[in-house]
Amino acid sequence: MEKVKNAFSSCGAWIKAHLKVVIAVIAVIIVAIIVVNLIGGSEKRVIKKHLAAVTACNDSKVLKTMDLEAAIAWSRASGEDRVDDFKDKLDKVEKEDKDSYKETIEKSIDKDDKGKAKVKLLKIVSKTKAKDDKNLKKVVAKVKITVKPDKDKDDDEEDNIWKKEKKYTSVTQSYVTFILYKNKIISSTFVPSYSSYDYSDYDIDMTE
Repeated sequence: MEKVKNAFSSCGAWIKAHLKVVIAVIAVIIVAIIVVNLIGGSEKRVIKKHLAAVTACNDSKVLKTMDLEAAIAWSRASGEDRVDDFKDKLDKVEKEDKDSYKETIEKSIDKDDKGKAKVKLLKIVSKTKAKDDKNLKKVVAKVKITVKPDKDKDDDEEDNIWKKEKKYTSVTQSYVTFILYKNKIISSTFVPSYSSYDYSDYDIDMTE
């Protein structure tokens, strides 16, 4: 027991004698952790927030994860030089376009669908930056979608010959591609099966 006390005493004395060095090392470690979380995991973080917002059928939170102007510009851009075309289109997005897109998303997400399904990010499979714009990234993610059975929905007419059977929860896994601009989502191949919300469903002209 005396040896343990002496060991702690010696350790405490060393820390006290080198307090500035210890504080500096701790500060460096904290900064490194913050940098990794803010930079390295930014794509994962925004996708998790986006999917959580979709699961919650919360249109305002969905919109917070997106860059609407960039989303419109990306949809309008095309061709081999799509990145350059995207930059050009980005400067031409009107406020009316942005407002219309926002309104479409708000109308498309049905809050009554909350709780019917859960979308979970399993892992980020790959991250690729555009050659001509480091702010533009393609992220492939693996997600799991769990959809609860709709108890209020009647069976199909052709199933009426069978006795009523138990309805089961559907669980699927798939790979989803997200396009990010400055770590905000501007496009995705993900369309929830329980919602009419879709990135391409606009009330505006996407060909300008």
